[in-house]
Amino acid sequence: MAGVRGGVGVSDLSDNDLLLMIDEEDRQLHLQGVHLSARQFDCVVEVCRRLGHTFSIGVVRDPFVERLQVLTRNFFRPKDGGAPSIFIGLMTHLGFSYQVHVPIIFGSCSVEPFNHTDATEWQLRRIYRVPSEFDVCFKQVCDVWDIGTQLGPLDGKVHLDGRVAELFNLATFHLTAAVATVSQRTASRGAAQSALISSELAIKALHAANGRSDKWIKTHISHDLVKNFSDIRHNLGKDSEMVLNNLEVLPPLVSERYGNIEIEALKIAELVVVAQQILAAVARSFCGYGYRQKFEMTR
Repeated sequence: MAGVRGGVGVSDLSDNDLLLMIDEEDRQLHLQGVHLSARQFDCVVEVCRRLGHTFSIGVVRDPFVERLQVLTRNFFRPKDGGAPSIFIGLMTHLGFSYQVHVPIIFGSCSVEPFNHTDATEWQLRRIYRVPSEFDVCFKQVCDVWDIGTQLGPLDGKVHLDGRVAELFNLATFHLTAAVATVSQRTASRGAAQSALISSELAIKALHAANGRSDKWIKTHISHDLVKNFSDIRHNLGKDSEMVLNNLEVLPPLVSERYGNIEIEALKIAELVVVAQQILAAVARSFCGYGYRQKFEMTR
């Protein structure tokens, strides 16, 4: 049901009038502590309430409400209205960098992993078109889900605690920082450094999971992540060779941090993906399975 109360003719209001009202109502919502993801919808509700306009959602079309929804897009970007994510990772394809979001999920639901990327429909079609390219992207998306669901934790995964949880959480923090920079097409050395720090923390989390103290890790590992790798090989299982190969191609953290080295944006994106693969393998080591198998079963 749609109508007008209080003698206010909503159809007579200009777009500028409504935009000012949306601005005022959104400022109030911000002061009230309403989460950004909810404010776009709430703005529509509050403007309608202010004008005495009543409506029902999903019963009949309401041209005025639809007009307000269009106008709110002047203030809210698509990403502003989305549900918050547990973790944001990276998918790369033909030089493009896409964010992959692991959403907060309540209960059970069916998930199409590529729907949680910021790739357009036609960009996804390009990926689907070439099987070998799809497989690479699919692995990257699954790596992101492996990390995010362990961070949650979701899907029955064991909740990490103590020093292991601290190191793993810090690793995801630094990887997210690297992803945010790369996905904005910024050739920043900061992204490379964050990726390297993430890998270092991920490997140290495995040593901590095996009972090693911070003092032992500092003495026997420091920044040499390949050193004493045999101690964590059994944790990684079938991912061990992949992780070892990736560690061997990572540039030294200390040299990267203090050296005058320029890395092009594409190489930084590749470095972030390598760090993401390492962290995903560590996440899988904690739960014993990966989302690649789970998603393939539903395809």
